[in-house]
Order: sequence, then C-alpha cells, then structure tokens
Amino acid sequence: MISFSHPLVKIQVKLIPPAPNDDLSTLSELTDRSLLYEIQKRFTNDQIYTCIGHILLLVNPYKELPIYSTMITELYLSNTAKLCSSLPPHIFSCTERAYHMMIQEQRSQCFILSGETGSGKTEACKHIVKHLACRAVTTECVLEAKINHVSCVLESFGHAKTTLNDTSSRYMKYLGLQFSEDNRTLTGARVYTYCLEKSRLISRPYSQRNFNIFYLMNDGLSTEEKCALHLSNLSAHRYMIQNAQEEVTATEMIRNRDRFLALKQALRNMGFNTLEVDNLFLILSAILLLGDIQFLALTDTETAYVSDVQLLEQVAGILQVSPDDLSSALTSDVQYFKGDVILRRHTVDVANVYRDLLAKSLYSRLFSFLVNSINCYLQNQDDRDG
Repeated sequence: MISFSHPLVKIQVKLIPPAPNDDLSTLSELTDRSLLYEIQKRFTNDQIYTCIGHILLLVNPYKELPIYSTMITELYLSNTAKLCSSLPPHIFSCTERAYHMMIQEQRSQCFILSGETGSGKTEACKHIVKHLACRAVTTECVLEAKINHVSCVLESFGHAKTTLNDTSSRYMKYLGLQFSEDNRTLTGARVYTYCLEKSRLISRPYSQRNFNIFYLMNDGLSTEEKCALHLSNLSAHRYMIQNAQEEVTATEMIRNRDRFLALKQALRNMGFNTLEVDNLFLILSAILLLGDIQFLALTDTETAYVSDVQLLEQVAGILQVSPDDLSSALTSDVQYFKGDVILRRHTVDVANVYRDLLAKSLYSRLFSFLVNSINCYLQNQDDRDG
C-alpha cells in the first residue's frame, strides 16, 4: 500500500511498492524462460505493468483494477522529468516522462501501442489521454470530455466482439494531441484511422460478431423505430447471421441499451441533430437490406437479375437513387473502349461480389464521415456541449 494525503482525509491507494524486478532489463539472466517467469509472478500479484528499459510492458488483467483514479494520477505528477523512485511502473509514469521531454526538448513525443487483439491498447490510450488532460495547465479543459464522446462513437462503429475481446478495435488509429507552446495547455486533438476491417461486415471468423453498432441498434431501438427502418428482426438479415449460435443474456441487452443511449448523446454533443442521427441509422439499415438482395440467372447465359424487386426498391429509396440505376450497378459493368460503350452483364456470383463491395464501401464512407465530424468537433475548443 502507498498512502495518499488529501487535505481532508488520508486515503489508502492500492499500489504495489516498487521491486527489483520492475525493470526486467536488469535481470542477471535474460532468457525467454526468465522473462516469462517474472512477468507471470508479477501478474499473479496484479502487477500488470513491467519495464524493459524504456519499454513498458502491459499484461491485460481482464478485470478492473483500482490503479487509475485521479488520486493515483496525481501521485505520478512531477515538476521535473525525474520521476519518483518510490512508485512502481505505470502507464502514467511513461506519460509523465513524455510530457516533460516534450517541454524540455520542444519537440513532439510519440507513444507506440503494439499488441495482439485484446491486449489492452485502446484502454491504455484512454489512460494516456486522461493523465495528459490532468497534466494540462487549465482551469476548464473540455477536451477530455470530448475525447470520451469520440471514444463512444468509435467503439460503436469501429469495434466488434472477438474471441478475446468483447469490444476489439477493428482498425488502426493515430491520435494526436496538440499543446500550445506558451502556457502548455491542451488546445485540440485529431484522429487518423487506417485499415478498417470492412470484410467483417460481410463475414466473420467463427464465434465472432459484426460491428457493435448493429447490436446496439437491435437492443436500443424501439419496435416502432425498427419498423420505420424496415428492420423488424435485425438478427435475421444475412450480414447479421452468426456462424455459431450465441445466446444473448438479459444483462448484455440492458448494457447495449445503455450504450445506445450514450451513443446518441455523444452524437448530439458532437453537433448532430435528431434528423442527422436518424439518417445514420437509416444508412445502416440500407446496408443490412442491401445484403439481403439475391440474384437469379433467368437465361442460359447465366446473366444475373435481382430476384426481389420490392427489396431493391426499398434499398434504392433509402439511398435516394433510382431502382434501375441500383440494379444496373449490381448486375452490369460499363466499360469505354476507343469511344465505344460496352455493357457487360454479370453472372450471379459476380453480382454477389459487387453487392458486398457496395455494402462495404457504404460502411467505410459512413465511418470516414464520422471520423471527419469527430476531428471538426475536437478542433473546436469552444464549449458548446450544453
């Protein structure tokens, strides 16, 4: 235990005191066996952070640990780059060191968070932002609250349940925080996203799920709202069919409803009005309905035709395009050769590929639109969240 003094009360903070094996680079024997033994021993004692020189190793505990409170953040604050030697390794200590190097060297610092899915990269990023927001010299910094809103949106549209993680990030992210040179305050942030796993929309590995947003809609939308979106049974749509039967518990449904309400509030905080939020869900419904379109070969040439014209018209109406244009885009390809226009009809297999390509493109464009909206929101430091 490490004692933390508060002006009114003395509080005990659960932090394991520093130990000789806090930095594995100082071990007399550096082998895979010795490293794994020390990491396992520390993990058993809930010491999830270990240093290897200037590298901080995190082992995801898959449970809540009381080591991220504001009081513990303040324990790691330092007026100099030299950190307190009586504190164990922590993500806050790395953040504090990077902050002082930025101030002293007057150049940008970078964290590289690397690991397998479910290793805790997203949560580690949140803790870095939390410490820097606490570090910033400002009386009213709304940036941390804005980043929380942003995280809610990104986790809904860019995360999915995998075998190792209930909400695994399915894209790569670069988050830049901007400090002013004169008073060292946080002035803004920007998010860059790369390699969104669009294929997850169409198919997934065994016992994994589609993007979180579809399950939030399933549990968060009312029956009337689902009917208005032509989604009376979300789990019955082709893109939502699970490759393994998985029972959804009542606890998970309640949690999804809460997360759906939090998502809608986050979108409102970002400046989306009710109509714009509804249009987001309308586009998502069009994507699911698009996946249900099937094709038939009615001639010997195996030329593909849409089997359900009414469904095609529904999707076209939501996307505000002509049904004929949508049908042509799915079942044919136009090429130009030496001034001539060549119309080539697709087979059923090729039409299925084009349908899925369009669905993935729509979802990718929607995600990019949200990221652009997020960056506009983060760059504007006027507090208009009211």
